[in-house]
Amino acid sequence: MLNLLTHLECRYEPRNSILMDGMTEAQEVIFVTKGSVDLGYRYGDKIDYILRYTDSVIIGAYSCTFNACHPMFFKSQTVCQGYSIRKREWKSLLVEFSDLQAQLSQNIKHDFEGMRVKMMKASTKARRVIGQESNDNKGQEN
Repeated sequence: MLNLLTHLECRYEPRNSILMDGMTEAQEVIFVTKGSVDLGYRYGDKIDYILRYTDSVIIGAYSCTFNACHPMFFKSQTVCQGYSIRKREWKSLLVEFSDLQAQLSQNIKHDFEGMRVKMMKASTKARRVIGQESNDNKGQEN
């Protein structure tokens, strides 16, 4: 695992930086150790940020591990610090530590699915609140 440490790069992201665009495949795994990150999705022409993670989030592991795009957007809500590893090095570490690869891949899938479920719940709740506000405003207009 010492090999992992030699490939980590320090990261510093100012407030409101786009850390990962959900429309493209990730080219790195980002480990945020300090700061708040907002997680969102595209809704029409707008990106709605509906979840916030603070001081501990890994971004891009699913995309880099499984060569997949996902519809999530990550933006730094505060100044963020941490580390990153490029996809090429990440993939070579998975091959090098093949005994851990299956467990790590399973954990990454589980975490990604958990994040998706949280987003769906938050999105549904937000739509209900917005719908309720619209109904309340209609009642006030009469």
